[in-house]
Amino acid sequence: MLENGIARKVIVLDTFVPVFGYIMVPQTAENREKPVGDNHNTPSASVENTQTGNDSEKPDNAQIQPTAKESPSIKPDLMSMLEEKDRKNREEALCNVISDAKKLMKDTDIPPVELTPFEESLMYYLMLSGLDYRHYEFFGIPEGQGMTEDIRLNLYNSLSDEQKNTLKRDFLIGNMIQGTGISKRAALLVELAKYHFPDDMTVIEHDRNGEYLKKWEVIREQMDKIQPKSEELKEIA
Repeated sequence: MLENGIARKVIVLDTFVPVFGYIMVPQTAENREKPVGDNHNTPSASVENTQTGNDSEKPDNAQIQPTAKESPSIKPDLMSMLEEKDRKNREEALCNVISDAKKLMKDTDIPPVELTPFEESLMYYLMLSGLDYRHYEFFGIPEGQGMTEDIRLNLYNSLSDEQKNTLKRDFLIGNMIQGTGISKRAALLVELAKYHFPDDMTVIEHDRNGEYLKKWEVIREQMDKIQPKSEELKEIA
């Protein structure tokens, strides 16, 4: 087919790895009149011809591959490929550093020495996630703005003493109010509330105890009614 001009050998450049292939050459009257082997030195067809020729002249099984000349947009950019590969390699190295640092901090004990200023600042960085929204304005956070990672990074190392006190209390209260029911933590929470709001807690305890006493009166009356019957049953027994 190559010698008769029916097919033509080409290099396909539409992938990152060039490969050899074949294309079918549309048969025209001129091609049919050429002797066998005459097309080796005289190109009888090109890739452009196979794409612009009449569709009816193409064989059904023709496989035409675009070349880099036809579609320069798909020509692989080797420099971009190498830059992207380098970016991924750098990201992988950084992820490995982070992973190793986590393992090191988790598995290696640190002596009980005084915290460094950097460690103190990191505690504020963590506590900022629990800052009460009512104090956002005090920390310079615009109204309607949430606590973002960028805000925490901008604040954690430049807090005033008043802001640190507010942040610590928000963190303390936010954790102390967790949980329900009667517990030791709840008892400590009540003591904390009494320390900061003694008058309010006095009113709260008075009102709640008053509610309890009213309920107790109802229960006591019911108990008094059934007590004589219980004593009679004991005597009969």
